[in-house]
Amino acid sequence: MKTVADEMAFEAAGGAAATPEISGAQNVDSREKKLAECGDDASLRYRGVNVLVTDIELDKSGCLTGIVSEFSNVCSMHYEGLKLGQKISFRYLHVHERVKRS
Repeated sequence: MKTVADEMAFEAAGGAAATPEISGAQNVDSREKKLAECGDDASLRYRGVNVLVTDIELDKSGCLTGIVSEFSNVCSMHYEGLKLGQKISFRYLHVHERVKRS
């Protein structure tokens, strides 16, 4: 299944060598399931900008979904087709950094 992050060509963590597979999201030990359950946020990269995604959940197809809440170094509600508050889908390979909630 293609996610919004796939369609918009978000950068994969680990570059081109990153595996595009979903790691068995229904598996209790999957990275996707752990991220969705731990309450952390995720930093994704899109066209050179870090995009903070909050309220992360795991959907039935095994993809992650969350809300765009911040763009690094961009003072705008929109950035290159993304907007704050937008719900997007992505895969774990798009996660460049897990961000602990304070």
